Amino acid sequence: MNFRSISSLEWKTLIGFAVALTILAGIGVMSILFLQQNRSDDRLVAHTHFVVDNLQACLLADREMETNARAFVLTGQDSYLKLYADGVDNLKGSLQALGRGMSDSAEQQRRLNNQLLPLIDQRLRLASYVIETRRRAGEQAAIAVLFQNDVLSLLLEIRHVIAEMQAEERGQLKIQTTAHAESSRHLQTIIQVGSAVAIAFLALASILIHRDLRARERAEQELRESKSRLQRQSEALLTANKELEAFSYSVSHDL
Repeated sequence: MNFRSISSLEWKTLIGFAVALTILAGIGVMSILFLQQNRSDDRLVAHTHFVVDNLQACLLADREMETNARAFVLTGQDSYLKLYADGVDNLKGSLQALGRGMSDSAEQQRRLNNQLLPLIDQRLRLASYVIETRRRAGEQAAIAVLFQNDVLSLLLEIRHVIAEMQAEERGQLKIQTTAHAESSRHLQTIIQVGSAVAIAFLALASILIHRDLRARERAEQELRESKSRLQRQSEALLTANKELEAFSYSVSHDL
């Protein structure tokens, strides 16, 4: 391409559209980056919800175990043992899920391994001992074991640890949700501002193009008028030359 042959109007058109396209391309790139960040934030939020839900499931399973164990102690009905076993299975499943879900948090792993799991293990061993005592020695002996081992304090300690872990996760969830919202606002701002700037450049380019077109039209009109005047002057000069030649011929003939 011969760049010298490109007119000022064409240059302005190219520059205007090039700037606008560059801005739009930048918006596209930034949008992709922010969307990727949003997906990452969404995964973190979903992960935190997963952990919070499993902590709540542990709490519910523990209450289920306690309720059915006490029911068996008071009634001796084996149907409560089946419900108790289901609660144990639910609790173990939730604890395994927590182990996977908290692998990225050293503090939560510490609480899980050093506080919650030992308490749960103690809780299960005591419940098994109470159930076995109820089978062997009857209701009063099982109730005596419950009072001797201060089961209520153990249950409260387990629930206290779970509450601490839930508070930690909810704090992280609040931070992640805030970051996600800020990221979304930034993306909207970039799209709006970038689009406005791109439109402004296109409008400016359109104004400049329109002005150059009008200037070109005026120049072409002046050129046509100049050619018309020159043609009239040439015709007048040609007529005058012809009259001069006729006059000269007449004079020379008379002489």
